[in-house]
Amino acid sequence: MAVYFKGTQQTGHKEEDLRVNHVALSLFTPEAFHYFLPAFMLVSMDNYEKGDVIPDAIRFHFEYSQEMKGHFAVRMSKFSRAQRQAIIDYLIHMERKGAGSSEYVIGMLSEESAFV
Repeated sequence: MAVYFKGTQQTGHKEEDLRVNHVALSLFTPEAFHYFLPAFMLVSMDNYEKGDVIPDAIRFHFEYSQEMKGHFAVRMSKFSRAQRQAIIDYLIHMERKGAGSSEYVIGMLSEESAFV
């Protein structure tokens, strides 16, 4: 996975490349997670109907990270309020497409005091 992402930009990734490397979301440093999460979100919004695993990987990452609150808070502190709102909007959009509930994660992302 590191080989794929090393030296790449935030944009221009193919759906199949991110799908194969979706586990990277759990392995990224907070900075890399902040940088590459939008790429995963954008690709999955356009390809969910094809059975894409990326929305589930994103939601799982947030839910799993909640168990490790310190790690989650460090990662989320890299995102501005507007960026966290974009993540919430993404999760709601994917729920409407049938990706499963993200209610708990949305609640956590909405708590400003948790990340400052």
